Amino acid sequence: MKIDSNDPHVLAQTAALQQIQQSNQQKSPQQPTRESTSTSPSTDIPITDKVSIKVEIPRKNLETLQQFGQLGEFLNTLATNLRKTKEGLNSSADLVENMKAPLSEIIKQFPPFNAESRERMELLMTYNGLQKEIKALMVPPPPPPIYEKVQHLWQGLFSDRDGTISAPSLPMDAPDSHVKIAAAQLDSFSEQIGVISEELSNSVKAM
Repeated sequence: MKIDSNDPHVLAQTAALQQIQQSNQQKSPQQPTRESTSTSPSTDIPITDKVSIKVEIPRKNLETLQQFGQLGEFLNTLATNLRKTKEGLNSSADLVENMKAPLSEIIKQFPPFNAESRERMELLMTYNGLQKEIKALMVPPPPPPIYEKVQHLWQGLFSDRDGTISAPSLPMDAPDSHVKIAAAQLDSFSEQIGVISEELSNSVKAM
């Protein structure tokens, strides 16, 4: 059968076929791009990550909040215990300095007090009254892990059986040589208190 190329119907069908072919040719290069996009690892990973983030972040946030809650409680307890320790050390330092004052007067007296001097006895009574106070002063040790850093210093200062500073007592007839020994011990206590206080401050800064 002979087809008339000038037939309007044939021309219309041919034009339609050409349009369909052109449309398919335009779509065909893009199709692999869409398929490659859907299968491309570089595209899949971000999509997977987004899904993963939406699921996991709330749980991690919850765990983090719990950890921060525990950390905050630990730091609050640490700060409270350190404050009590420092307050006790400050009280100890004040008592030691007050105890040194009457002994210093006895040592510096020239000519020396005689054994029956009323003034000397009053100075020794003042000292012994303060000595009883420092024996009754219970200073709580710093909390771990800070205590481990000052343990040897702490045990050397609070060496009495009940965990207090072992300041010597001086009877009314104590000779000046004993007074000088007691004064030297008080100087040592002052130095130890200062070292421990400094170590506590350094330990807190290092945390």
